[in-house]
Amino acid sequence: MKIEINIKKKHVYLLTLVLTILTISVFSQGQAPNPGHEAPSIYIQSLEKDLETAVSDGDFTVVEVDCVNVRTAIFNKDALKWCPATNPKLMHCSIVDDEAPLTSPTIVSQENSQTGDCQTSGECAANGIRANLGADDMLLEVAVKDNGITQGCWAYDDGHSHVDYRIEVVCCK
Repeated sequence: MKIEINIKKKHVYLLTLVLTILTISVFSQGQAPNPGHEAPSIYIQSLEKDLETAVSDGDFTVVEVDCVNVRTAIFNKDALKWCPATNPKLMHCSIVDDEAPLTSPTIVSQENSQTGDCQTSGECAANGIRANLGADDMLLEVAVKDNGITQGCWAYDDGHSHVDYRIEVVCCK
């Protein structure tokens, strides 16, 4: 009885490639940490946990942010805008000119800008959007009502030579 094995070069190359890939994958699995299991420790209420344990324990919760954005009527003297009682925490305060619409935000379209691409971040001229921009420096300060809860934005300057402006606030629960 005669057994004949006929191996061609392509079979040797294929077998060598398969064995090499298998050896590399087995070796690398033994060397690399399993993602998430070797994560750095975090502290939750003074307890040290790894990230996987903290997630499985339900230590992370989704918090919905409930905020309102409000622009005031036009002022030309020192003024204050309080957050509403439903959203008493001031998150942002800014000054916008009197031509800004009462209902925010300002819609910026390519058609109302004379120079610059106002659809991307970066330089963009407002001369097609606003006409009478003031040069006065305003100071903004967070104020708190005597109830200790409701916050607001106080706008003022030293020379009291204001041009017309609006206060815009973002207030959250």
